[in-house]
Amino acid sequence: MALYHKHRPQTFGSMIGQEHIVETLKNQLILGKTAHAYIFTGPRGVGKTTTARLVAKALNCRARQSDSAEPCDTCDSCQEI
Repeated sequence: MALYHKHRPQTFGSMIGQEHIVETLKNQLILGKTAHAYIFTGPRGVGKTTTARLVAKALNCRARQSDSAEPCDTCDSCQEI
């Protein structure tokens, strides 16, 4: 298994870099005003896949707090993602 699969951040708080993108996505999740689609672009290694996985995890999380964007990491959806 590749190193980046083992050490991929599992929460928005553990993401390094792209703070402005993370903050924008967290605010949208908290307010419940997410767009119907997102396009993650950029050069290799900037966190496109990690960010997309975190957004998917937060949107599908059944136990996420309404005042937080962080997924619970314990429900079935979070474990599978």
